[in-house]
Amino acid sequence: MARLILLIILAASLLYGYRVYQQRFVPVANKPLASVLSAETSASSSASPSGTWKIFKDEKIGFRIRYPSEIDIKQTADGVYLFSRQDIHISLIQGKLAENETINTLAEKQINQKMEKLADKFKLVDTISDVAIGSLTGISYKSEESQGTSIYFYIPQGSSHYLLINNQIDSPTDQEVVSLSDQIIYSLELLP
Repeated sequence: MARLILLIILAASLLYGYRVYQQRFVPVANKPLASVLSAETSASSSASPSGTWKIFKDEKIGFRIRYPSEIDIKQTADGVYLFSRQDIHISLIQGKLAENETINTLAEKQINQKMEKLADKFKLVDTISDVAIGSLTGISYKSEESQGTSIYFYIPQGSSHYLLINNQIDSPTDQEVVSLSDQIIYSLELLP
């Protein structure tokens, strides 16, 4: 009898683990797009504490990211995507690496430029460190700037491009806001 109960518990655990794996790691099926940009309701929307989550996809740049439905998305004339709400400001842009440049040397160069330009209005809080976003590996650093706290993520896309994500946080002590912006950023997936 104890073996049967143990077998049932093991089977239920495996089934639950497989369903979690499917929701988190199996890509959403590609659907025909009327344009390069699309938003579709996420299959895992019921698990969100903030309501319905959607998926934003840009096939041209090659990424997909989940976000709560109350987040507004805009694209600026220079190609920056802005994911925002009153207390959340995330920007995402694709960049091209110069010859012999890496995301590390690029981040170092940009930090030095900010130190020179902003002087005492720029403070490096966390130095450059490796970061894993799902199966992606990039780098990140945190700074205090004139507009508040910013966390920068550099995610390589092949050998010549990268995605730069800036998470600008108005209230770094508001754990709900920090957690929600982290959930958005860490949902990033690159498209094949």
